[in-house]
Amino acid sequence: MQQITVLNKIIKKLTPLDIQLFNTKMSTVRFDGKSGPPSGRSVQKTFKVLHAALDWGVQIKYLDINPAASIKAPRAKKRKPTIMDEEELLMFLCEAKKRSRYY
Repeated sequence: MQQITVLNKIIKKLTPLDIQLFNTKMSTVRFDGKSGPPSGRSVQKTFKVLHAALDWGVQIKYLDINPAASIKAPRAKKRKPTIMDEEELLMFLCEAKKRSRYY
């Protein structure tokens, strides 16, 4: 029960700066143990869930304002498509012919 009380105090003291710092940290550090930075889409989804949870806190009158409301959602970087050259395409089609009944 004491942990819930501590968590309640932390949530009520959240500021937009805290949310922005969290977004920055999220875009550089993975929390799932895998190597490399997380995808931009993962950071976007995490922010969306946090924003929705804080909105819910406002709706039930637990919070006066949503500190995430004034923060712009992080944007995912667009990936360049991988384009096969002629040789790779022929190899792909040969494999598809061997393995797929739809070829």
